Amino acid sequence: MITEDRIIFNGRLTTRKDVSLSLDNRGFRYGDGIFETMRMFDGKLPFLENHIERLEKGINFLGLKLPNARYGIDFWRFEIRRIVKYYRQKYPKQAKNYRLRLTIFRNDGGFYTPKTSKASYILELFPLKSTKFEWNKKGVTIDIFDDVRLSNDKLSNLKTSNGLPYVLAALYKEKQGLDDCLLLNNNGNIAESIHSNIFIIKDKQLFTPNLREGCTAGTTRQTILKIAKGMDLNVKKKACTIENLRSASEVFLTNAVRGIQWVGSFEDVKYDNAITKKIHRQLNKIVKQSTIEI
Repeated sequence: MITEDRIIFNGRLTTRKDVSLSLDNRGFRYGDGIFETMRMFDGKLPFLENHIERLEKGINFLGLKLPNARYGIDFWRFEIRRIVKYYRQKYPKQAKNYRLRLTIFRNDGGFYTPKTSKASYILELFPLKSTKFEWNKKGVTIDIFDDVRLSNDKLSNLKTSNGLPYVLAALYKEKQGLDDCLLLNNNGNIAESIHSNIFIIKDKQLFTPNLREGCTAGTTRQTILKIAKGMDLNVKKKACTIENLRSASEVFLTNAVRGIQWVGSFEDVKYDNAITKKIHRQLNKIVKQSTIEI
């Protein structure tokens, strides 16, 4: 069992308690940063390229500069290997299944106008038990959270350090006794859930919000779209309404850690999961066949 908390901070393998961030930290003050959450299966990272592609878009969009100029996929694979290697040597009986979080934030200085483009990064690792995405036997219960709406812009496609809409939605979810909540965009259309992209199935058609609808450009979302195109499904990226949700036959949520979560109910509507289960199996097949070793 892992009993210590090692992280990598700007290339230095250290402990969480030995990292000190100031009160002027821009991630803390302004949410001036981005992050990626990745999942390792038995020592493999099958979707690493998708994560790094989105990460680089975020770095460029925010105008950040990391300590090491060569921060492409080879650099991040090297850093991930360093922390994973440490845990393998320290805890050889620990399975090679982890959740990894990579956070990048602009360095201190300035108010809304930054004084620097230089950024720092923290890489964290959390152990998991399963070597695959688990199927949720009980369907997720969802509803709409409409107190705060997501904007329809490029920033919404990234995983930024500003998570207030999702925090408020999560508080609402807890108060209502739900498993998850859907957030709407400024047009009143469905954007995504608290931590997942959404897919709607009806009459062999699969719908998911277009990126212009303010949803996160999910890495698992990319894979699901490829899987669905290989099945007998008509795939459409479009504006999704609450009425689409009410008339759907199946609904499911996707993210990088949980994979697919099928939705059991919304309001008084109950959903099936036959097609969703097939997509889930295909997703796990991709994970099993992955050759991207760390």
